[in-house]
Amino acid sequence: MNSRPAGRRKKGATSFTPAALSLALCAFASYCYAVRPDPLAAFTVWPTWLWTSAGLLLAAMGGRRTPRRAALWLLAAWIGYTAAFTEEARSLLREPAGPKPPGAIRVVSVNCAGGNAAVAAEAMALSPDIVLLQESPSLAQLRRVAAAAGPGWSVAAGPEGSILAHGTMKRVGPPSGAFTHARVNLSGGVWLDVISLRLSTPAFRADLWSPDCWRSYAANRARQREELREAAGHLARYGAGGPAIVGGDFNAPQGDGAFTAMPTGFRDAFRESGRGWGDTILNDCPVLRIDQAWVSQGLSVHAVWARRTANSDHRMVVCDLTEAVTTRR
Repeated sequence: MNSRPAGRRKKGATSFTPAALSLALCAFASYCYAVRPDPLAAFTVWPTWLWTSAGLLLAAMGGRRTPRRAALWLLAAWIGYTAAFTEEARSLLREPAGPKPPGAIRVVSVNCAGGNAAVAAEAMALSPDIVLLQESPSLAQLRRVAAAAGPGWSVAAGPEGSILAHGTMKRVGPPSGAFTHARVNLSGGVWLDVISLRLSTPAFRADLWSPDCWRSYAANRARQREELREAAGHLARYGAGGPAIVGGDFNAPQGDGAFTAMPTGFRDAFRESGRGWGDTILNDCPVLRIDQAWVSQGLSVHAVWARRTANSDHRMVVCDLTEAVTTRR
């Protein structure tokens, strides 16, 4: 007489397993993206919505055997997680970016895919005031790109980050392998400290079952944080104390734990006023926003968006800034 109830209990327990696993994944993912601990960097390097998809797939495996109320609560948990941690769900709801406002400063940042000058020329075609380049072309190539854009362009070249500006520009401080720092005086009279950088690239790994994979991502985040600390210290020591821009290829996804080393008061421009699908890597199928622009106080973000490129594996970031603090020497 007890065999049938026991059988039902076993079947019911089995049907609840996918739902329980899905709920556990939701709780774990929420913790990881809320705290971003270094030992779990191998988890948060993936797009947040990937875990939503995995969790819903797990829940679907339970099928109709999962009670309706439990299924609704599970769905609500994943909706809450997605709303809280998936940036794309918010930026897609904003209106598309319009024309460049009068008096705005347009900053374009893009990775040149191993020094391809054609990528730099693409950026110049967007009527920028400042261009940040990573995996930069040579100084000679940059000068040709600047000359082709017309008079009034200055060049500051570095091994990883270079800067083109429509105005005068002066390199600041000793050189660094990860970034280039220059003080820019735009044609309108605005002075800005500008840093173009490229942080260390993690070794892409998907073998999450291997402890070495987790150690590798944690070590790379520590390196990136140290590089950002170096850039922040450089800005504090050699910057003019006015408005500043730090942008480039961070090789880390939006919200990453490495960004705790950003200078105090800097904001992620896309998080503040990003429009549309802002992910930049890979160009043909972008799933992460590793190319970013950060701005200090004294700069207001009008709009930021990602634009597909023809010659790079990255999309470019286009950022229109307004209400700049004007300072003159």
